[in-house]
Amino acid sequence: MAKRALRDSINIFGKDSAKFSRRTYNNYEKKKLLDYMRSFEPHASIGKVDDCVTRNETKFENVGYEVDGYIWTEQDAYHVEHYNAAVTDEFFETAIEA
Repeated sequence: MAKRALRDSINIFGKDSAKFSRRTYNNYEKKKLLDYMRSFEPHASIGKVDDCVTRNETKFENVGYEVDGYIWTEQDAYHVEHYNAAVTDEFFETAIEA
């Protein structure tokens, strides 16, 4: 069974956006992590990315990824990029070492 890349499920529906886990990334870590998250062919397309903080739909296509036993979406990457959403320690190490 695949593991989620993020600590919390970022979801505009029913999720208190003030409470999702955040992580402090330095510039190198954040770039490396986002480059890794966006470097694969998407597994599925699931609409548009919803910003769970502003509650607005973005212009970005929300695609899903399943790689090396992890799953994540573009919505997850968006929240890492804009709000420092926390990925799991294991996923972080995988992305940084790639």
